[in-house]
Amino acid sequence: WRTAAMAMAARRPGRKPAVSFRVLLCVPVVFCFIGLLATSLFVHRDRTFSRQVHSPGAAVQRGSADTAPLAKVHSVQDALRVLTRRFGDLEAPVAGLPRFPRSFTRDGILAALLMGDVDLLEKQVLLCAQQQATRRDPRSGSEPGKIHHEYPGVSLRGHSTAYNALDSTALFVIGAVRTGGDGAAVRPNIDAALRYIEDHVDHRGLFVDDPKGSRATSFALHV
Repeated sequence: WRTAAMAMAARRPGRKPAVSFRVLLCVPVVFCFIGLLATSLFVHRDRTFSRQVHSPGAAVQRGSADTAPLAKVHSVQDALRVLTRRFGDLEAPVAGLPRFPRSFTRDGILAALLMGDVDLLEKQVLLCAQQQATRRDPRSGSEPGKIHHEYPGVSLRGHSTAYNALDSTALFVIGAVRTGGDGAAVRPNIDAALRYIEDHVDHRGLFVDDPKGSRATSFALHV
């Protein structure tokens, strides 16, 4: 910066440079301050979100008693056994213990596909089909045919996180056709999911998930 200021002065003898060295030096300082401020805001937001989701008063319990089985995990099979939980009359994997003892469509289907575990995939697909939305709900963000993001959902900012994901419905279709009989057991659910997806493709051919579709003004999570 000093070199630039001197060069400007040399080109215009007897005149001070249009931008002084002190002013130029302040520019990176200001940007550094803005960066630190933005970082602190993001950290505060993440900590606030974590406290809201994992506080004792949250809609879903943290499941602190679930930490004990983790000591017995010595293989992938052990981990899958510990992470498989009952949801009513069905079994399906949860995202993680102890903080996320809930079913996440994205986690369950992608993990099953990457591991080539058809049994795990079928469990997740069946739960998705069972929890597939049949109505519009502004609190949860559900629409007919939409697949849940996490089940049970968590209350956040006056909404539920249950259906706050734009990829879960498409992932359900991908996972369902990879199960036995190309998803014959959940064919009506696949058709409903495809109708939901088609209804949300705009004139550019892009899929758009808008809270207005559930008669809401916002989601609990950014999707």
